[in-house]
Amino acid sequence: MRVKQMLRSWVVAIATLVAILLIQTSAIGGDSRPNPIAPPQTDSPRATLQQFVKNVNDAQKLIESALNDAEKEGYSDKVRKQGKEAEQAMERAVETLNLDKVAPVIRQETGIESALLLKEILDRLDLPDPNEIPDAEAVKANKITRWEVPHTELAIVLVEEGFNQSEFLFSPETIKRLKGYYKEIKSRPSKNDPFKIYDKGFYEFYLQTPGRLLPPWWFWLLWWVLVTFIPPWLFQWLFIVLGGQTLWQWLALLVSLAIASAIVVLIYQLIQLGKRQVESQIYRTWLELSFPIALEIVLIVWIKFINETINITGSVLLALIRAKQVAFFLILAWLSFDLCNVIGSTIATKSALQEKLLETTIIRNGFRILGIIAGAIVVYFGGKNLGIDTAPLLASLGVGGVGISFGVRPYIENIVGGITLFINRPMQIGDYCEFGGIVGTVEEIGLRATLIRTPDRKLITVPNTAISNAHLVNHSRRDKYAFKHNLSLSVENTSENLSQIMNNLRQLLVKHPQLEDERISLVDLKGAAVDLELFAYVLTTKSDEYRRIYEDLLLQIQQTVERLGI
Repeated sequence: MRVKQMLRSWVVAIATLVAILLIQTSAIGGDSRPNPIAPPQTDSPRATLQQFVKNVNDAQKLIESALNDAEKEGYSDKVRKQGKEAEQAMERAVETLNLDKVAPVIRQETGIESALLLKEILDRLDLPDPNEIPDAEAVKANKITRWEVPHTELAIVLVEEGFNQSEFLFSPETIKRLKGYYKEIKSRPSKNDPFKIYDKGFYEFYLQTPGRLLPPWWFWLLWWVLVTFIPPWLFQWLFIVLGGQTLWQWLALLVSLAIASAIVVLIYQLIQLGKRQVESQIYRTWLELSFPIALEIVLIVWIKFINETINITGSVLLALIRAKQVAFFLILAWLSFDLCNVIGSTIATKSALQEKLLETTIIRNGFRILGIIAGAIVVYFGGKNLGIDTAPLLASLGVGGVGISFGVRPYIENIVGGITLFINRPMQIGDYCEFGGIVGTVEEIGLRATLIRTPDRKLITVPNTAISNAHLVNHSRRDKYAFKHNLSLSVENTSENLSQIMNNLRQLLVKHPQLEDERISLVDLKGAAVDLELFAYVLTTKSDEYRRIYEDLLLQIQQTVERLGI
């Protein structure tokens, strides 16, 4: 009872954690704009550029205002509202970027960072007068499809197909090269209002503080404690930037990874403890299934923490997210296979199937094949989600499949043979059969081969395709056995003696409770002997019982002959 309660509590805990995670995800991904589906105006290069600059500037001013208010009154509802409005403004700025070439799994993080990078670059350029940038009328009149910021390669290009068709967006090539542009130009002074809260600029502020745009309350509380009670030289080193992240972010990343790893080890040990306390094999199998589920949850929560709380950014975050997605889909493929395997094992262990070994084998292997297919589908869609072009892979599989098919053909034929045995059921475990010169008792019928135990105790493995193509004689499937015996008598016996012995033997066969169709025939008269044939059907389908009856009949025949003095 204690073990069942523990398992029930474990399942409830996992379900609760998943529900909380889904609720948090939907809350973070939600959009409270008055009209959240209204896109920015992108019908011309002028509109796109103006919309981009306006929305990033709005986000910056909202964050500045929120931080000033937080310093005076703490993290009030007003501060949180400004942070949310800043995120919405940044989302609208990101909508002016063409991120089609970015993998979906990293599109959101890439969009925010790219928007901030692009704004930092534009702030250090001499932008043309808005009237010199093509508007919607100029685009229509001159059929403009591309416009570049003067003296740069920053391009706003017309999207000709896809979801953003007929919109002017910053091109994928521009997005790809933003970091290089920023490194070349960041030494120049900004021509627009600086980010007053952080003298290094809005982009550097985003990189080096936790949270999305507005840092969480605990960061400023911690900062206040450090500034108030600790000498600067003791903590300023935490904000040294290495590899695009501050030292405190690297330390937080390592500590969170260690904690996540410890949680995974603890979960594994709890599962192993539960398995040792559960007697049922099927319960142990289902308990094993909880480990990949827990692993997925820990992985999702950890990435969510380092992304939205620690705010790891740049190439480090993209590498971690890619690694997370690879691990996520591999674990999901593992979970898919294990789930199918567990379902198959559960069905196969039902009491109605325990004695039907062939059905059990078919069910288990069938669900394993289904699990392999499910895992392959998960890996396929996982590759597409990561931006991996699956067309060359499919093409190579198509070409290589011809060669592979020759190698796996015997295996597939044996599986088909096993399925044929399952459908037609010409034999079952324990049957005494004969086929292809092999005689013996069937010990096991697998999906690929059948095991035969010969009378001299040899164990022969026969491929199922050989059995399905052979002339199978199933001696155990007869409805009754034939008893047939020839009895030779001396010619010195008179016809009266022969008649007497035939009558007595006929009575012997007729009175036996497990015989039918009894008859005795005089089949041959030779020079020195007279041959009698005794025949009857033995009413049994069991070979052991038939042999016992056969021996008993022979003894009774011998006793009858001796009693008559024949």
